Amino acid sequence: MCVVDLAILRTYASERFYHFVYHDGILEGLDVRKRKLVLQVLRETAKKYGVQCIISVIDSDLPRTEDDAKIPFGADEIILELNDSGPQGRLFRMREF
Repeated sequence: MCVVDLAILRTYASERFYHFVYHDGILEGLDVRKRKLVLQVLRETAKKYGVQCIISVIDSDLPRTEDDAKIPFGADEIILELNDSGPQGRLFRMREF
């Protein structure tokens, strides 16, 4: 996680500045406790500072419970779920090229 990004956005939350951040693969390589902590910090930043936190995560990097069940995101947290099922699963719903 890039704490510098979040620190800057929190500092300038009440200013005319960017109010979003994007992180790709932010949960990759982290243990379960760290994945939960990262999501907690992102949720807190969104709620308290009004920063839109955009992340991309592959299914295998989702945090898990002690019995290895995935901890899903809430329906209100998922804006778009990408997949390989065709144009509807692609970011811009375009045909492949």
